[in-house]
Amino acid sequence: MGMGDVKAETPLDAEADRIRDELAYHEHRAKVLESPLISRGRFRSLFEDLLRLEAAGAHQNPDALTRRSPAPPRLAFYRRPLPGVWPTVLGIATERALRGHYNALVAKDSRLGILVGSAWLLGVEVVLSYRDGLLEQALIPNPSGDADGLDVTDNARTLGSIPLRLRLAGTTTESRITRLTKQALGPSTLTPVPPAPEQLFVRGVVTMRITDLLALDRRRVDAGLPPYLDPAAAISASFTTLDPALTASREMSFFADDASWSMEEVETHWQLLGALKSWGFRVGALHFRAASMNEVLDFVRVLKEERSSFDYPVEGGVLTVNRRAEGQESGPPRRALLEFQTRGHEARLRHVYFAVGRSGVVFPVAQLERSGGGSETVPVPARVEPEPRSLAEDQSVRVVAGAIAPRILLSGDARRAPYPETCPACAQPLQHTNEPYFGSCPDRACPGRRRARLLHLVGPRGLGLSCFDVNLVDRLLQAGGPDDLAGLLALDPARVEALAAGRGARFAEQIASVRSLALWRVIYLSALDEVGERFARLAASMAGAPNGLVALSQLPFRPEALEPVPWEALCHWMRIHGPKTLDTLASAGISIEGEDTTFAAPFASRRILILGRARSFEPGLLVDAIERRGGTVDARPSRRTDFFVRGEGASEELATMALHYGSPEVEESTLRAIIEAS
Repeated sequence: MGMGDVKAETPLDAEADRIRDELAYHEHRAKVLESPLISRGRFRSLFEDLLRLEAAGAHQNPDALTRRSPAPPRLAFYRRPLPGVWPTVLGIATERALRGHYNALVAKDSRLGILVGSAWLLGVEVVLSYRDGLLEQALIPNPSGDADGLDVTDNARTLGSIPLRLRLAGTTTESRITRLTKQALGPSTLTPVPPAPEQLFVRGVVTMRITDLLALDRRRVDAGLPPYLDPAAAISASFTTLDPALTASREMSFFADDASWSMEEVETHWQLLGALKSWGFRVGALHFRAASMNEVLDFVRVLKEERSSFDYPVEGGVLTVNRRAEGQESGPPRRALLEFQTRGHEARLRHVYFAVGRSGVVFPVAQLERSGGGSETVPVPARVEPEPRSLAEDQSVRVVAGAIAPRILLSGDARRAPYPETCPACAQPLQHTNEPYFGSCPDRACPGRRRARLLHLVGPRGLGLSCFDVNLVDRLLQAGGPDDLAGLLALDPARVEALAAGRGARFAEQIASVRSLALWRVIYLSALDEVGERFARLAASMAGAPNGLVALSQLPFRPEALEPVPWEALCHWMRIHGPKTLDTLASAGISIEGEDTTFAAPFASRRILILGRARSFEPGLLVDAIERRGGTVDARPSRRTDFFVRGEGASEELATMALHYGSPEVEESTLRAIIEAS
């Protein structure tokens, strides 16, 4: 019998229950223990088998993994009363304040001197409600402290690290020891699994790996969008989207850190974390039990040391009194956040201008003057509070390193200027975007969008026409020149020569070398909204040829490997502009090569582990090259890793682990040859 409530009555139901149990086990291994036993392809095959059985009449249990399929997009989020009783939180930024807090706890009750320390992960705080072991709802607490929360249940269901049903009492559990827990053994799972309360509220954080955040930012920039800069903005936009399919398409994890119910069953926070792990939740790897002030300081030191190499973005630390108490009590707060100071340099904000991307997104860019001399240009991370705001000019700011570009930090009294309501290039009213941190110009003929498209076309990631510079691009557009791929390839070199003497012959020579284009380059250079090179390569590899692209766009479903927003853009383009563009290119003598000849996405659905430093690639370029060709770079070895590359300074321990998991080693020269051939 499966994990559901409905007893199998037919051979069809029995087979469905068997597959459900197998899927639930492997999902827990992959998403919670991070130690998968089967490949993603095998998991997907089992999932499709279950879908077929349910379509043929097998019952669908409330906890069936088929319920993780994304729900249709919604028009708005609803607000619900926030359940549970949660302790107040104290912010601590200095060692002196930390000592004062600890002394206040011990003075109230010596038993309060035992604390549980954990990493404070950057992300979205979520409260999950379970009734009779089944997930009932997921809410995001209001930062203002209101009693209502934002209902994101449909989004939460898509995350494999959020169990749809708690593990049944009396069953066995598995626990995996990671590198960090070898240094600080975290709470163990309880075997057999203890009974869960009838009503359980679990609080935790939804976050993303740093490697996935970096890849997301790279794909955004490549698709003509501004970088998130702030990891919190990337995580929030990925999880609090109105389209659950977008959340499902991104690698996100939920870490449970607290729960609320009658405290008779659990006496300590440490036991609570063990119970949460036993019920199927993921709990952060880095946990300490500190019984003195010196041990608390040891925890802070280790946390700071591990912060730079931790897989997830660490904002600071969390200290929780180990002895649990029901409800709120007087005295010092039982939960404290350790806020790590962020270093950076002082600068003076001299000017802010608004750039228009080729997809229409309008984002502010700051021109800064460093206090020690020199200048720099930094995209401004706009936020919704509740409307987008940018920075006011001529004020002091602090600049810190970011994932893609530097990030601006503001003081509490910083002045903000209103975000423009109209496009700075064409004066059209701006619209909200799918990821609501920037406004968007809807006019495809906007001069700013046309300029961005042409710069992309002639740039190094486009056709690589070195005869063009920014001034020539501006002059060509002012003269009514083309801004699309077909128009540029058909452009008369005499027009270029008339605008810039000596450039016409160079243009004719360079354009003659691109009379043959791969299908993925046609998609990528057509400047579709939010379509980057990775998506274009994956779509081309699935289509195989131009006529296959038409068939691909007419599928009644979205292929799992293709993200929802660019997929919609591709389908829209193929309905309206795509066939005409392909015909125009063919009429102009441009041959379009299919995937069978261009090897569009050689790493599609492949997970690759890079150990050490690549010898023949600049830092970061190898990861970028792999991701653009459809691959995913793993942060650590696992059974999902397809192969690994050993560079300079590679960890022998990690290499041995990868071989143990059955991942073959590939020479860097072989990897480079594949990249250059594609």
